[in-house]
Amino acid sequence: MTKVPVRLVQVSMWLLVSFFASFTLAATTFNITPGMSAAAIQETLNEMLPSDTANWAAGTYDVGEIRVRAGTMTAGSGTILKGQFTVTGNGVEIDGFTIQPSSNFATSYGIRIQSSANIHNNIIQNHSTGIAVNGTATNIYDNTISNNSNWGILINDQFGYASNLRINSNNIQNNSTGGIGLTNAATLSSDVTIIDNSISGNGMAIRVTNTRDVQILNNIVSNSGEGIELAGGNTRMTITGNRVSVGQYGVQLSGTNSSVQIHKNNFVDLSTAGLSVDRLPDSSATFATCNFWGDDSGPLNATSNPNGKGTKIVGLVEVPLNDYSPWNLTGGACTGTPDSGPTPPPPTPAPGLAGIWQETFGNRCIQISENLKVAQTYKKCGPLTCKRQFGKLTIATSRGRLKDENVVARIVYARNFPASQDLELVQSGRLRVREEYDWGPIDRTKRKIYHKVDRCRYRLPRIPIPRPHPKPKPAPEPSPTPKPTPA
Repeated sequence: MTKVPVRLVQVSMWLLVSFFASFTLAATTFNITPGMSAAAIQETLNEMLPSDTANWAAGTYDVGEIRVRAGTMTAGSGTILKGQFTVTGNGVEIDGFTIQPSSNFATSYGIRIQSSANIHNNIIQNHSTGIAVNGTATNIYDNTISNNSNWGILINDQFGYASNLRINSNNIQNNSTGGIGLTNAATLSSDVTIIDNSISGNGMAIRVTNTRDVQILNNIVSNSGEGIELAGGNTRMTITGNRVSVGQYGVQLSGTNSSVQIHKNNFVDLSTAGLSVDRLPDSSATFATCNFWGDDSGPLNATSNPNGKGTKIVGLVEVPLNDYSPWNLTGGACTGTPDSGPTPPPPTPAPGLAGIWQETFGNRCIQISENLKVAQTYKKCGPLTCKRQFGKLTIATSRGRLKDENVVARIVYARNFPASQDLELVQSGRLRVREEYDWGPIDRTKRKIYHKVDRCRYRLPRIPIPRPHPKPKPAPEPSPTPKPTPA
């Protein structure tokens, strides 16, 4: 047998690798135009590799179902696809389309994902379901998904098992059945993150069944019949930082759910309940603490917090107090507990706002008038800086509720008095002035307390005033020498 030199084998292998590499590194761009037929578009897309891009020129494409197995679909401004994208390969990207039902072809979805994909910057509307998902490693972000007759986004075992999904920063609105549904009948989907979405006007916002390791974070849910429902078969659920308002329910627990954590949410303006529990979650003591229920007195629970004035906690089972207490107060502190003893009477507002208010410690005064003409007649402002300002007066009522009224004019006697301050009447004969910041809570250490006075009494240091020296009195004229009496 003839032996092949080792050096020759090494060179041959290098040439072979270089030959195949030359065919795999280059990416191709395909151009799709409105004049192409559905068959021609499909034939073009069938040739694409994962590194390729299909640029869809601006226009309307009424093409029915288009199957995408690889590459990136990018749309020109205003591009409308009438039909459905079905993603069959991994790593497909769809960017910038308006996807509507076809006039000539029957389709059920805007996008159906059977593998993995990145779906972003699309408008998907008027279908049965906007996006249907089964697969792994899929990101759905920055889309508007609206006016679909079933779901906005649906993950369902009708299509197979789904995992490692991220749904974030979408606007999901006016979908008849619901915004986002993980409605598995048997198989368990897993590792789903739903974060920073705006979900409004849907039949329900989010429904989860037979899923594990789900995080529902920082979503704004409003005007939906139901907020977030865990409908059984779920484990390791985290619901944190959401605001659910103007609907019937905040969170509903039905069926068997385990390891559920519901914290730091806002449940306000809900007609039926902030939390409805048909069965307590397994292994989840204190599962619903540090939520805000719309009132500092906490949620209304007939047994454990009957004096609560916030949204209700209801259900087929009693939720123990330690499962939801402490709760968040208006300022964000998780220190709310049931009131002990009778409810204290509301503070009595001081009769009349107009007048002069002096800071308890310091040389600052405020003069308030509800009549601009009166304020303009103020003449002397005292020894410190005088400013005329407009503002908002907040009158305290029962249990911390506040009623806002406009103050037509106020005169501020102060040094460097910030113009961004509001006045808050906290009890009879006292005002509290506080600084407001857009970026965070009020710094309580900077509040100033004022008392109503007849006039401002400035504590000015006593400075000795030099007095002029008195003028010297003129010396008395000497008495005239008496003339001698003649003999």
